[in-house]
Amino acid sequence: MAKQRSVVWPVTTGIVAILIAIIALPQSMRSAIPLLGRPGIHYGLDLAGGTQLDFRISEQEMLDQRTALQQQIDRAKEQSASAETIGNLELQVSALDEQQRNILEAIRMVLERRINSLGVSEATITPSIIGNEKHLLVECPGVVDVQRCIATVGKTIKLEFKEEYTEATDEYRATIVKTVADAERRLSKSGITLTELSEDMNGKLGVASLGEQVYFHSTLPKGLEDLWSMSPAAGVIRRQAVITVPSQDEQGNPTQKEVEGIFLSELTRPKTQTGRTVNEAPTAFAILQDNQKGVSYKAHEKGPLAASVPPRITGALRSMKTGELTTVVMDDESSRVLFLRSYVPGREEVQVSHILVAYKGAAQASPSVIRTKEEALLRARELRKQIADGGNFEQIAKA
Repeated sequence: MAKQRSVVWPVTTGIVAILIAIIALPQSMRSAIPLLGRPGIHYGLDLAGGTQLDFRISEQEMLDQRTALQQQIDRAKEQSASAETIGNLELQVSALDEQQRNILEAIRMVLERRINSLGVSEATITPSIIGNEKHLLVECPGVVDVQRCIATVGKTIKLEFKEEYTEATDEYRATIVKTVADAERRLSKSGITLTELSEDMNGKLGVASLGEQVYFHSTLPKGLEDLWSMSPAAGVIRRQAVITVPSQDEQGNPTQKEVEGIFLSELTRPKTQTGRTVNEAPTAFAILQDNQKGVSYKAHEKGPLAASVPPRITGALRSMKTGELTTVVMDDESSRVLFLRSYVPGREEVQVSHILVAYKGAAQASPSVIRTKEEALLRARELRKQIADGGNFEQIAKA
């Protein structure tokens, strides 16, 4: 216990001495020490003076752009332009409207950065909307050099809106040509394969690659079919072409898309005879038709099972499930292979006549009807008995 006391008193005495020394330091020396610096008091314009600026935001350029886009949309609709063209224009209008809604915040951030460059940490930026005009009120306390404030903060702010290109420009085309030339130079000098090069460049702007894979003749992209007649000895083949690849429209429906570009291709293995599984029934039937005698294929899309369809085929189709494949033997001993892609059950419609016996209080009864519901039911039974006994329905209905 005595040993602990001998340690505590010297430590306590040292701490007290340090505190006294800090208190005795002059203010000039205290400010040099970060932890001891006294926080400053920031005054507003009413106490410190300063500069106040009023910015009026002009949206005329954005309004002119929107009007021009709307005129283009109206002309496109009059000329029955494609939905994709009209959709792109409407998307630009939506983007412009979004920018117009956020213009106050965008300019406020620009002003804030400029004010910070003046060393004003307590500046106030207040948005104000007067009628259709948008204003930003900026207060810079302590900035007495009005001309400097105007030169730094008050200069005109211009927001630049860039339109997205939907078609390749000449500058972009030149960039792609240079990229292809650089790729060919790397192939010839470094000795790397096209597969390695594509893995290195894939993902860069304007560059896309498909890795090494097996292609059947029917799966080659349209525009590159001549690769089928090439051999691996041809090396890397360069061509500028427009190919057609599978794509989707805005609704997600399958479609075809044309892609223009410079294509580098290489055959890594010779053609071989091999088999493959064909899951699409129309493709399978077409292959059978092309390769075997006596086989014919005909597709029926959205066709009714009318009297022109043989009864055996009609009966088989009615009993099949969607996606099912079956064989039907016809009366002449020939065979049919049927594949049911989709089936929509039909509806039978008939014309009927009826006799309505109204009663008081019914929804469609005339105000002049006074019979009760029980009397109406009794009358209906009488009429039914007359018809059942051989009475003419039409004459009874008229009566």
